[in-house]
Amino acid sequence: MSNYYSKQEAKVRIAHELMKRGWKVYGYHADESDSMTDYYSPAYWNGIKQAPFCIFENVDRLLKSPAKQRGRDFGIILSCLAELGYSAEWRVVNAATYGAAQRRRRTFIWAYKNETNYGKKMSTAKAKDIISKSGLMAKTFPIISAEEITETTISKDVVEVSDSFSFAFETAGYMTDYHIYTAKVTEKEEEPNISY
Repeated sequence: MSNYYSKQEAKVRIAHELMKRGWKVYGYHADESDSMTDYYSPAYWNGIKQAPFCIFENVDRLLKSPAKQRGRDFGIILSCLAELGYSAEWRVVNAATYGAAQRRRRTFIWAYKNETNYGKKMSTAKAKDIISKSGLMAKTFPIISAEEITETTISKDVVEVSDSFSFAFETAGYMTDYHIYTAKVTEKEEEPNISY
């Protein structure tokens, strides 16, 4: 089997897994008559490939799935975003910490094209500053402190990421040009906003 078909098969598996986890996957096309003709390419995510900014949200365990290869699923997402020319910030948010009446932890991903004004500004900032104070996630969801940053580089080959990538993502982070920075953060708690 050629490398092209291996990549195509991996992308189809990834699309199926993301959809099972509740993600809307753009650019995935299933031919129900023959599973071998399913195809998927992150380079053709309709509505995403041209968007200068994207926001995604999902469950907090996205950062740690699957259990036997921790961080793989989130790594695939970051690798695909990097392939499309995006950098990304993420934060696991407990709604109750920021004044909501419920405790619900969700992962928010803010992705932006590198050539936007915001992307150019962030490209000159330090990863620690983006995570703790100057990034959109840090400004939107204020923190008290960030622990030491751990980092890694992710492969440009989504098949390799799917097969072998594993990493301990923390509750906040930043990815640019396939380089990942992550840290556990202590959130600044806000009083519940109760209106009658």
